[in-house]
Order: sequence, then structure tokens, then C-alpha cells
Amino acid sequence: MNNSFSHNHYDYLFRSVIWLIINIIVAVVLTQPSDINHIIFTILNVVSYVFCVWHWVKCSGSFLSLYVFFVLYTAVSNLGQSVLCLFSVPQEFLPLFDLVKFKWIFEEVRFQSLCSAALNLGTVLYVYRCSRVTSLEMRRESYSQLIPNRKSTYSLFLEVLLYVCLIYMAMNCLKMISMRQTMSYADFFEEGRGETASFFTSWLKYGVIALPLWAIFSKRKTTFVYASLGFFILALMLVGSRGLAIRYIAILMITLPIVSPNLFKKRYTVLWIAAAFVFFSFLSVISISRTESLSGGVFESDNAIGYNALATISEIGGAARPAALTIEANETSVPHHQTILVSLIRAVIPFSSRLPIVQRESFLLSDWVTEYAGSYWSGLGYSNIGELFMNYSWFGWVFMLFYGWFIAYAENTAYRNITKGKYLYAVILLTILTVQLVWARGEMCAFFGIWRSSIYFLVIGYFLAHGGEKKLSA
Repeated sequence: MNNSFSHNHYDYLFRSVIWLIINIIVAVVLTQPSDINHIIFTILNVVSYVFCVWHWVKCSGSFLSLYVFFVLYTAVSNLGQSVLCLFSVPQEFLPLFDLVKFKWIFEEVRFQSLCSAALNLGTVLYVYRCSRVTSLEMRRESYSQLIPNRKSTYSLFLEVLLYVCLIYMAMNCLKMISMRQTMSYADFFEEGRGETASFFTSWLKYGVIALPLWAIFSKRKTTFVYASLGFFILALMLVGSRGLAIRYIAILMITLPIVSPNLFKKRYTVLWIAAAFVFFSFLSVISISRTESLSGGVFESDNAIGYNALATISEIGGAARPAALTIEANETSVPHHQTILVSLIRAVIPFSSRLPIVQRESFLLSDWVTEYAGSYWSGLGYSNIGELFMNYSWFGWVFMLFYGWFIAYAENTAYRNITKGKYLYAVILLTILTVQLVWARGEMCAFFGIWRSSIYFLVIGYFLAHGGEKKLSA
């Protein structure tokens, strides 16, 4: 047995509890907005996010994981410009400090320090028991020994659905590219990005995430699936829909190290880091291209790669603006709302959207904060840190503690089921985590559909397969 699994990491658990207590004490003591206090809370946040990744990896979790992706995306989205401020970068990279009063930026970083420390503790509460963690080596060994049953009726049926979903998404991508030929991204977004909202298409959108995961992990049509995902990523990046592209990037990130382990040998580490840096820098160029149609010329930049990297951090870090504005609104005049609770209720309880209390609490926070800020663009987006404060005020960190435990549980449970040849529950969990990556810059109501579809999928899958996981694993 691997030595890393021969004991539990109680020291990580103790450290994480103490670290959360320290953050709570500092947040209670340092309440005055000042440059030095802002620096202190920014550093506390950075340490918390580093702890999240460090504890996850040291407990034999893979760095290339949905969990690490979510942590890093949350950190850059809500803390990016505050970190840049520490290094005295030019003011052009710090628009947040021109758009929002410093008091509320300080309060956002102060509140975030509680949430990031709680996220770390929630994670460690699950992974400190090493028997719960499914390492990358275990997954690779299981995959190398897998011999799929090509004659399974259920598998053939799912392969047909896989083709339907991938073809649908390919056609949708082509439609998006056609629309962007004559539209700016703002107009394109207002037109719904060419997506059709219906019961049927909602299932297709679910399938285009879930079925590729199933196909790859069960060694079915992997070349075709990877080619399709690559096309989706390129097309979505071309039209400027980075949030949609992220889910397909995430699928590649968690599957390629298992399917093609030779690509991830230590001697290639520097190359992967360099490629990731170049790709990250390129994101700011995509953002600039949104102001024009594709026919107007895109992806042109005379700036150095370092400049583009700072621009990317600054642009993604704009999620701190809706979070800071939410704290300002709640602390001055706007009452708190339970958007997270009603999103979960709507997902679990059929027809609950008709309940008066659910209708009263159901609204788009991104639209609300855009109106509150007096912005006239299509929207400022939103932030998980902002939504936590809107729902639970200064106790929002408690939810983040539970969320940290959940995502650690979900990803490891999914991988453990996959190594046992049980795909149904595993694919559902990974689909939820893949879609909810963008909660860092979104709001929970945007994901109630994926939760609801997951519940239906789980129930129907078990019903049709009479104990579905065993048959779906054939």
C-alpha cells in the first residue's frame, strides 16, 4: 500500500481549524479600512487558497482536478486585483479601485478571508482521511486494466446519445460563429448566444458534458470525443464564450492524465507550465475581441505576453466588483435574500417555482447588481463571494465550509466509483462539478437546472437499468 495512504493527516485538520480561528479573530479585530489592513487580508486570502491546493495535493489528490480548478478560479476572480495592488502595478490594471469605494473593497477582501479559510477546512474535513482519496495512480491503474464490453445494449444506446449530443453542440457552435460574424459579444449575449431554451435542448446540454465523461472513462470513442471537445473549445473561445469553454477544458484536464499518462511525465512539466501561461495570457486578448464582430478583426494584440497576463488577472478579477457592491448594498439599504436556498428547492422539489416565497426570493443577482451599479452594458456578472454575503451576511463562510467538503467528497467519490466500474453516480457528480466551476463568477440559480437534471437522470437511470450502475459499467 502507498505510504501516503497508510495514515490520516490529522495535523492538516488541526492546522486548518487553527487557521480558520485566526482568520475569524483578525476579521473581528481589524475592522477599519486602511491600506495596511487591506494588505493583511489579501495575504490571509492568498495563504488560505495555497492551503486549499497544498492540502488537496498532499493528501494524494491530483493537481489537475476540478477542485484545484475551482479554487484557483475563485481566487483569481475575487482577489486578482487586490493581489496586483500589492505589487504596485499600473493603475490601468486596477479599475476596481476606481469603480468601487475602497471601504467596500476592503470589506469584500475581509469577508473573503473567512470564506477561503472555511473552504480549506471543509476540504480537509474530507481528505484528511486518506482512504477517502482516489489517487491519480489508482485511476491510471484501473483505466489501464479496463476492457469494455462492446456488445452491451446499454452502452450502445448511450453511444447513440453521445453522437446526438456532440452533433447538436457542433451545430450550435457553428451557429454561434455565424452570429458573431456580424455581432459584438454584447449583442450576441443579449440574443442568447444562439442557444435554444427547451426541455429537449436542456437534456442535450446535459448530455454533451455527461456522455463524453462516460465515454472517456469507459474507453469508448475517445478519439472522436477528444476531437469534438477540442473543436468546441476553439469555437467557444473564438466567439468569446469563455465560461462555456471552461467545462470542456475541465473534461480534458481530468481525463488526459489518465488516458495519456506519458504526456504528463515530469520532464514535460516546464512545457505544460509555459503552455498554461501563454493560454492564460491569451484570455485577455479574447476579452478585447468581444467589442467587435469576428469580421471586424479579432485576436490582435501588440502587447507583450506579460502585459496580457496582467490584463487577464485584472479582467477576471473584476468579479470582486459585484461582490463589493453586494456588501455595500446589504450593509446600507438592501435586505438579504435566500437565492441559494430557493435554487436548491427548485432543483429538488417539482413545481416549487410556483410557491410565493420561492418566487419572491428568485431573481438574477447579476441583473440586480448591474442595475444597482448603474451599468448600461449587458451585465457585470456576479461572484460566489457576493452571493454568500447576500444570503448569509458575515456567516456566509459557514456555507463555504460545507461546500468545500462537498466538492472534495464529490470528486473523490466519483473517481472511486469509476475505478470500480460504476459510472452512473460518478458521471452525475463530475457533471455537476464541471458546470459549477464558473460559480466563482456566477450565481447559484444558474445551476439549478443541472441539479434538477442530475436528480432526474439518477432516478431514471436506476429505474431503467434495474440497479443501473452495474449495467452501465458493462
